[in-house]
Amino acid sequence: DYRAAWRHLRSLADKAGNPRLHATLVLMSWSLEAESGRDWRDYYPGRDVIQVLGWDTYNLGWKKGRYDSPSTMYDRVLTVSEKERLPFGIAETGSFLIAGDKGDQRAAWIRATNAYLEKHGALWVSYFDLDWETGDYRLLDAPSRKAWQDFC
Repeated sequence: DYRAAWRHLRSLADKAGNPRLHATLVLMSWSLEAESGRDWRDYYPGRDVIQVLGWDTYNLGWKKGRYDSPSTMYDRVLTVSEKERLPFGIAETGSFLIAGDKGDQRAAWIRATNAYLEKHGALWVSYFDLDWETGDYRLLDAPSRKAWQDFC
């Protein structure tokens, strides 16, 4: 039923005749990790249906007091997207401000992340600017806000 629903949505998108409308599946990059207990393919109706892969990927290094490198965060996403021969975008990304950082380190991480994603052809990148139940992703410090504004 799930795959049939996706096929129906894809047919509606095709009938709309809007070249900017693409069937986009958004997955958590966590789904690519064995520890998640998930198989991302369970959610994937196939390349004949999906036109773009979107990914939610967050800096989990904050738990260890660091900003993970872009390759640590996105290499698996790139591998899956390339293997499926589909363009990709980052539907959600972000990081908590790590302890002791006044924003300069996160700003450098934002710049490095966006440069990496741009280099690898991301169609879009959206920052998860929200005070979430587990912590605050918002860009309230000037350096982080400036880094994101420079990208946008």
